[in-house]
Parts: sequence; C-alpha cells; structure tokens
Amino acid sequence: MPRTATASTQLAVPASERARLARGEHHDPHALLGAHPTPAGTVVRAFHPEATSVDVLPEDAPRLSMSALGEGFWAALLPGVEPPVAYRLRFTFERGASWERDDPYRFPPTIEELDLHLIADGSHDELLERSELYREIVEKGMPDQVFLTRKPAEVASL
Repeated sequence: MPRTATASTQLAVPASERARLARGEHHDPHALLGAHPTPAGTVVRAFHPEATSVDVLPEDAPRLSMSALGEGFWAALLPGVEPPVAYRLRFTFERGASWERDDPYRFPPTIEELDLHLIADGSHDELLERSELYREIVEKGMPDQVFLTRKPAEVASL
C-alpha cells in the first residue's frame, strides 16, 4: 500500500495561482510545479486536469500517492528529502489507463537572465548549447524534458 500525503499549507497552491496556470497564463510555472524544499522535506507538485490519481515515484523510495489540490493540481510531501530529487510521475485516468513520465519541472528553468538579455537583444545564437543544465539533461538521456516555450496546459495535453 503506498504512503499517502495529505494536503496541507505547504502542499497547497492558492486558487488564483492554480487558475492562472491551468489557463496557461502563469508567468512562472516552475514556482508552482516540480520539487520544492520545505521545512519537512520536499513537496512535489504536478498538473494534469484529466488525471484521477497521480503517484510520485522517487528513484530511491517507494511510490507516494499525491493529494488532489483541485483544478488538476496534485501534491505530495517527501518527508526528510532535500532537492534535487530524481523521480517520475504516474498519472491514472478515468478508464484505468496510466501514463508514466519524468517530470520536466523537476529540473530548474533552462533560461537564465543572460539568455533573456540576449534573446531580447536578438543576439542569442546558441540558446540551448549555452545551457549547462541542458547538457546535463541530454547526458542523462532526457532531452525531451526540456521545453522552453510550452505552457503547462500544452504539456498536460501531450
């Protein structure tokens, strides 16, 4: 039987933030989704509006059922664990189908301040090649986990 985390203040996402992200209008989805440190461990949040349940599958620990926060948001606390955390997500849907994948939000954003400056200036010739994080992700064999322009609603529909 999987351990279950209950929704609490540190797991919660304000309703206004959930609504903005669900509409694809949130300016910083990484601030809400993925793994985040808390005093009690690491909270992992995910978004999939069609999921009926979600499990977080830490690389070195048993699966953990995530709590529904509403509007397609899910969260679980990994007690005593500090980020970074290697994990996958398993989404289950109404008719029993499931989908397991690495969480792209477990990685920090791949665009930094210098990138934003060069993009605005029109002189960024090697956007992905310049990113050390991108190289690390590619070396781990997960280049499909990098999405620079997709909004959470677009990712959830993949």
